[in-house]
Amino acid sequence: MDVNMVLFDDDDDYWDKEEEEDDERVQVPKSGGVYGYDVPFPNMDFLDDPEENDLYLFKVSLCPPSHPPPPADPGCCSWVLLDRTAYVADHANATTANTFFTTRDRRRREIRVTFFPAPPPRVSHFCVHCPSMKPECFAVEPLIIATHEELVLLRVAIGRRHASYFHELHDFFVYRADSSTTNNNGGRHPSLNLLPHPGDCYFFDCQVGITHCDDGGGGGGGHEFRDIAVVHGYIKYVEIQSYISDGWVAATWSRKITLDSWEGDWRKDCELHVSDISGSLPELLGDEEARTPQLNLQSVHTGNPTISLHDDDVVYFLAKVGLRDDKSYVLAVNMRSKTLQGAACFGAEKVLDMNFTCTQSRISHYLRNTPGNSAV
Repeated sequence: MDVNMVLFDDDDDYWDKEEEEDDERVQVPKSGGVYGYDVPFPNMDFLDDPEENDLYLFKVSLCPPSHPPPPADPGCCSWVLLDRTAYVADHANATTANTFFTTRDRRRREIRVTFFPAPPPRVSHFCVHCPSMKPECFAVEPLIIATHEELVLLRVAIGRRHASYFHELHDFFVYRADSSTTNNNGGRHPSLNLLPHPGDCYFFDCQVGITHCDDGGGGGGGHEFRDIAVVHGYIKYVEIQSYISDGWVAATWSRKITLDSWEGDWRKDCELHVSDISGSLPELLGDEEARTPQLNLQSVHTGNPTISLHDDDVVYFLAKVGLRDDKSYVLAVNMRSKTLQGAACFGAEKVLDMNFTCTQSRISHYLRNTPGNSAV
């Protein structure tokens, strides 16, 4: 039967509506699944035989990009630009880790997570695969909530589309790149573990963080215009005034931190106008892209600044010729020398306007230590 799609509502009376009377209530043991929540859910038989028209994912989410062979120098992947939205596909390598969890049909199912790191400005990605379930069983693409060093926190929602709106119906996993499990050669295997459900008292990733304060009373803003990160003992901050192609300006600030105190005030490091940047975007992208007449820095929409975790002066930007284009470009700009240092294509089929889905991550540093990682 059809289930109304609504945003999360704390009112318990919502589920007493007449049209929900026939819903099957599934009480799953607290060891997995809904973790004891008595949440109404339609019959889950579709997990074994879903129809193709039940696919709730972007079709491109079933086709991961192919990466060239890994670079000879492992140090160039000490950090990555990581796409937070998963591809749902059966792709495996030495980074693959698996575990088991209980879905709401009370069946124990396997889940596998695999990473594919690439040096910036190329975007790294990851795949999620459940061998006993088709992609139609996912309510939404699995998502990275946060990363820290060798750890990645993942959210997975199994079920009909409305399951993506209720955190009680989500499962959370921690991927660890450098686990304590070793093989016969002494190499460490990655691990994947199901977390106890956080219950009602937890924060969404968009509710916690360091944010810009506008003393002038202006509006807020999001990651389309600014980024902040801790790099080499400094809090680094970057802001772009607008992602519209006509004359954007970007600037970076920094502030030193210690374990017990803050030293000094914010210092403005660099500021540049798009017209100040030297370098040819078509030349960096290759001959095929050179035939695109609009492909120059001053004519593309640019936003989503992302601070490099390796080079103090480099900021990565997302660029698109048209805001609704399926293709975008990641630009590596040296803010101090005002040069375009690198560029790479990035599929933007899942990117609405300039809503970039990438984050910085040092997970790749620990993936290098997994046995047989040359297959990545």
